[in-house]
Amino acid sequence: ARARPGLDYEIDGVVYRTSSLREQARLGLTGHHPRYAIAYKFQGDSGVTELLDVLWSVSRTGLITPVALLEPVELSGAMIGRASLHNLNIFEALGLSHGCRVEVTRRGGVIPNVERVIEAGPHARAFELPTHCPACGSPAARNKKREGEFLWCSQPKQCVQARLGELEHFAKVVDIQGFGPKVIAAAVDAGLLSTPADYYTLRATDLGELERLGEKSAQNLIDQIEAHRELPLAVFLQALGVEHLGKQNAQLLAGEFETLQRIVGLGRADLMAIRGIKDAIADAIVDGIKARAELIDALLKHVEVARGEKPERPAGGALTGKSFVFTGTLEGFTREQAQARVQELGGECPSGVNKALGYLVVGAGKGAKSSKQKKAEELIAAGAPLKVLSEGEFLELTGGIE
Repeated sequence: ARARPGLDYEIDGVVYRTSSLREQARLGLTGHHPRYAIAYKFQGDSGVTELLDVLWSVSRTGLITPVALLEPVELSGAMIGRASLHNLNIFEALGLSHGCRVEVTRRGGVIPNVERVIEAGPHARAFELPTHCPACGSPAARNKKREGEFLWCSQPKQCVQARLGELEHFAKVVDIQGFGPKVIAAAVDAGLLSTPADYYTLRATDLGELERLGEKSAQNLIDQIEAHRELPLAVFLQALGVEHLGKQNAQLLAGEFETLQRIVGLGRADLMAIRGIKDAIADAIVDGIKARAELIDALLKHVEVARGEKPERPAGGALTGKSFVFTGTLEGFTREQAQARVQELGGECPSGVNKALGYLVVGAGKGAKSSKQKKAEELIAAGAPLKVLSEGEFLELTGGIE
């Protein structure tokens, strides 16, 4: 232990073992370990730092664990920014309050642990237990196990898949690169991610402890997060994962209403006044935004949402007053290119097929008829003035796509 500070590499303990083979044979083995060897772990460094917050991390089993978010402090050669508070008994016994100063130790030189409160925070305002799962909103239940009392999500199976999907969707839409399914799952298991807002509380010291993520990779992920703290309104809306609020409708709402404040206060009638948005879609968007009120508030603590802009439509464009929906596999161009061309010429691209639609463009790729094409044919048979176009006919009508 005395020689440890002078070593040019980090050690967390020493293994004592007998060098005599005869003694090793005499002492033997258990089903768990050799009796002739024992590990002695050094006690890690201790330090005092500020408790910034308590996060409630939801594991993939539905266990809700309190995690201390700390002002980073260097202990045993590593910057420590988080420490598990383990269970409700330990959490409550510590008597943590907002802004308190705590003593933190790397037990065994490895595991960060909050030992005690050194100084209470201003006004000694205590942290409250969540009554609902912070990931999915289901009621939280308090249950006893042999190790102590824990909080659990009451709908763990439903919660897990929804949470992973929500986290993956947010990273993909916002374009936070590097957060694929494996990294996200590992971060959830480590208690680092529960909701999309948690991306913005991550630090390199936290991510660096994940398997297969070194210091450089962890910093690259943090750099990606930092580069996406200002989001276009349409991207922010799409990233929320609200049903029927995909790219097209998110751009439509951002251009029409321009600010997030206006959009979160919209009612069914406001949305139905927009061409292409019908009653079921309006209901889904309004209800979905209301259900994500807490997530929106949490995200706004970390990101800025830019004001939306009304799309510039050329006066008297060739497709003014006309609407197009695309279906099937497009071979000559992408759906995004086609939609951009329609909008460039003053046309619109609603999200679905209805009797007000002007044209349905069917991709040249082989495959069974899509539900959109079947619905269009039913509407045409009922007398709707809707036309079905091939890719070639669409190109002739628009003058081609660059």
